[in-house]
Amino acid sequence: ARPTARPTEKPTAVPVTAAPTAVPTAAPDPTTPVPTEPPATELPATPEPTAEPTPEPTAEPTPEPTPEPETGSPSEKVTPEPTAVPTAEPTPTPTPNPGGRRTIYLTFDDGPCANTRQVLDILDRYGVKATFFTVGYFVDRYPAIAAQIMDRGHLIACHTYSHDPNTCYASAQAFMNDVHQWEAAVIRACGRLPGRVCVRFPGGSTTASARNVRDQIFRLLREGGYRWFDWTAGDNDKWPAGNTDNLPIDEYLWQSYLTSINWHQNSASGAQVIFLSHDTEDATVRVLPRIIEDLIARGYEFRTLDQHPDWNR
Repeated sequence: ARPTARPTEKPTAVPVTAAPTAVPTAAPDPTTPVPTEPPATELPATPEPTAEPTPEPTAEPTPEPTPEPETGSPSEKVTPEPTAVPTAEPTPTPTPNPGGRRTIYLTFDDGPCANTRQVLDILDRYGVKATFFTVGYFVDRYPAIAAQIMDRGHLIACHTYSHDPNTCYASAQAFMNDVHQWEAAVIRACGRLPGRVCVRFPGGSTTASARNVRDQIFRLLREGGYRWFDWTAGDNDKWPAGNTDNLPIDEYLWQSYLTSINWHQNSASGAQVIFLSHDTEDATVRVLPRIIEDLIARGYEFRTLDQHPDWNR
C-alpha cells in the first residue's frame, strides 16, 4: 500500500503548528506542506520506500517561522523618521563613516545665547565641529554669536523662527513660513545661508503637536531641497524634571549620556549617532568637556550633519 495515508496523520508530530488538528484542514502556514500532495512521498513509488520517512519530517518548517519576526525592530528603532523619510536612491556623500568608524553628530538646540560662546570655545579646544539648530528669534537677538557659529566652521541649522508649536504646526505652510523667517534672520546676522538648510522640528517630528501636519511638512521640505533630522541620543539636559532630586544636575546629565551612548555602542545603530544637547543649559556647558573626552576615548569621529549619509538622499 502507498504511504499516502500516513502523512495525513503525521502533521500532529510537526512542531510548526500549535494545534495539531488544524494543520491538515487549513493551510495558513506557507511553510507547512499540503497533506494531499506531499513532495517527499510521491517520489519514492519505486525505489527505496524505506528511505522516505527521513526527509518527511522536513527540517525546513522549523527554522523559517521563528527567526523572521525578530529582524526589523532594532534597526528601525534607532533610525528616527526624519532620517528615513528622504529615501531616494543614495548619491555619493562626503566619505560617510570611512572604514566603518563610529561617527557622532553633536547637535545643540535652542540658541544662540550667552552660553553659546562657551560651547564654541570648548569645541575649538578639542577640534570638534557640531551642528547648531538655532531659533530665528534668538539669531536676531544675538547676531554676532550666530555669525561666530558659521565663522568657526560649524553648521548653523534651522529650529524655526518662533520655536512655538502653536505657530509652527498650525499648518504645513505655517511651518514653512516660520522656516523662511529663520532664513531671513540668518542672512541678516551672517550675510548668507549655509547652503542647503537643515531643519529640526521644535520638540521633534514625532511629537503629538507635529504629527497632524508632519507628512505635509515633509513633502514641502523635500520639494524645497531642505534636509531634516531628529536625534538618536542625548543627555536629557532639557528634561531633568524630578530626576535630579537625589542626584546633582551635572551628574544626572553625565549618567543620562552614559546610558544613551552605551545603548548605541552595543547596538547596530552605534555607527551613526545624532546627539541632542542644548547650549541654553548651564549644566551642558559644564559637562560637555567630559562628554567629548569620553567620545574620543570610545573612538568616535565628530562630524556635522551635512556629512551624514542621509544628507544627499
